[in-house]
Amino acid sequence: MSLFNKIKNRIYRLWLALGFHKNIPTDSQNILYIINNYPNKHYTPERIVRLKYLIRLNFPNIRIKSIHFTELEKLNLQNSIGIILSGSSFNVSDFSHNQGLKKKFEREINLIRNGYTKPILGICFGHQLTAYAFNGEVRRMDYKPVSNNVVKIDLKSSDFIIPYKNVLVNLNHSDYVPPEDGKLQKQFIISATHLVENYETVQYMLHKQKPIFSVQFHPENHISNFHYPTFISDKTIDKAKVAGEKIITNFVSLCLRNFRV
Repeated sequence: MSLFNKIKNRIYRLWLALGFHKNIPTDSQNILYIINNYPNKHYTPERIVRLKYLIRLNFPNIRIKSIHFTELEKLNLQNSIGIILSGSSFNVSDFSHNQGLKKKFEREINLIRNGYTKPILGICFGHQLTAYAFNGEVRRMDYKPVSNNVVKIDLKSSDFIIPYKNVLVNLNHSDYVPPEDGKLQKQFIISATHLVENYETVQYMLHKQKPIFSVQFHPENHISNFHYPTFISDKTIDKAKVAGEKIITNFVSLCLRNFRV
């Protein structure tokens, strides 16, 4: 790990120890919401803590709030500048045989489909939920070949969110969105795919008409207790960390620009 990233990790651990990951009130009207899609609404997973840290580190004047997906009706999200949809231990592929689980996410699905006009970034489960909201197919792998791995994905074309022809990213998922889905192709530009074992997966897509961006990988991959396979070099991990932070900050920059127009 580079000296720069070692210092940043130490700052992050201090930030956690001092409790700065909790919502901090500011005078700014620039509010960004992170929708917590994990099962326990009384627990904030470290991936969400990491997202907050990265955003506050780069945009200290933005007010960040996390809200559990079961409590979306309590807030007027239209007053925000953007929304990030988190990952989850739930699986969208279970909706087909678990109507109770599907019903729990109906409000968020409607929010993605037609209830929100500002920028949205879906991450992992949030990516799959975004595809599902627009009638896309979400499948389950027969086994989980993807766990804490770093791979290089190639983009068909770079854009403001991911300004690279190829990028190192962290994968950790068992559900996936198939790129050959015709319904999905009508709504989204499939910008990057990756073959995971025998599964061709959508890794990055953006809506053709709405400011909706969706990634299967985890740009917030470098949380403090994250363990990578030993065959992945520190140099590769550092590159993935830098790229992930850049993707997140680019999305927030877009939110601010959209808000100010």
